[in-house]
Amino acid sequence: MSRNEHEHEQEERNPTTRLPSPIRKSVSKYVKCGLSQTQIKSSLVQDHPNSPITETKLTNLVSYERRKDRPEIFSVFDLRNWCDEHNEELQLTNILRTAMKGREDHYSRSRYKLHGRDKIIDNYFISPTIYPLPGQNLNILNYFLRKDSMKQVEDNESMAKKKKVILYNQFESIPRQNKNYLIVAYTDVLGQPRFCSTSDKTIFGEQCPYSNCHYTCNHSLMSEANLLLMHKHDINMDKLPEIRDPNQIWLFWLDEANEDTPKYDKLHMNWTMSYKFSAEASLASYGITLLRQEPLSHNKFKNWINQNFKQRHNQAIW
Repeated sequence: MSRNEHEHEQEERNPTTRLPSPIRKSVSKYVKCGLSQTQIKSSLVQDHPNSPITETKLTNLVSYERRKDRPEIFSVFDLRNWCDEHNEELQLTNILRTAMKGREDHYSRSRYKLHGRDKIIDNYFISPTIYPLPGQNLNILNYFLRKDSMKQVEDNESMAKKKKVILYNQFESIPRQNKNYLIVAYTDVLGQPRFCSTSDKTIFGEQCPYSNCHYTCNHSLMSEANLLLMHKHDINMDKLPEIRDPNQIWLFWLDEANEDTPKYDKLHMNWTMSYKFSAEASLASYGITLLRQEPLSHNKFKNWINQNFKQRHNQAIW
């Protein structure tokens, strides 16, 4: 076999042998991010304008990257951030579907490493199922970006249905006053008193800019209350105040999604409280993420993850 024939055979077996390292790395990342060959070609032109790669070499290289096994260790977070920078519309789940199991070949086992913790994902065969990216909700910046996007979607849907919605530019900054505000829980919550023995600091949160609100379940203070809190499922129409103070706010609390409540329209509630961001009061019924004053170091964050997993003994799906 001549030298040229040998080099040609080697190139077909591994098309990365005679390509510059930056191009090989770029194509590898493009493939992991789930880009098509057309998108990869376009991205290469932008990132490497003087790239010597031909259409045939690109096809061979993309096929090689897609079919080679994935035992290599890479940071899921670094890969996700890189993909976001190069393709804003990229769905994060595509990274898992491509990088963990491939598109053209069926791999039964794929390996990855997340902050020092090895995991084995079994039976990731190609299927219509979209698998969630491990740890994708651990990025606080990603949470706040999605939060703003979700609120905009909710606002648009509410306006399309001609429902009440408060837009961001309609919020008013209320100046701090020496006056205290009394909130009385007029109803129970699902048949049980809620927050009655909890401190105001715990109820309203340490990051609340106002500290002049007091929460109580004492109905004897109802006439003095600035706001009456009423949970939808616990409202008794026959026991509502017969005379209503026009300066008193009635807050309608509802946590359920897509529930129509026309029979409560006659109560003329002033405000609503819900898990939705478009409500006057947004309650963290299903959890909330707060921004730390100081971010955790990498080691502390890794130790927190490891400790969290050690305490989990039962499997769950959510």
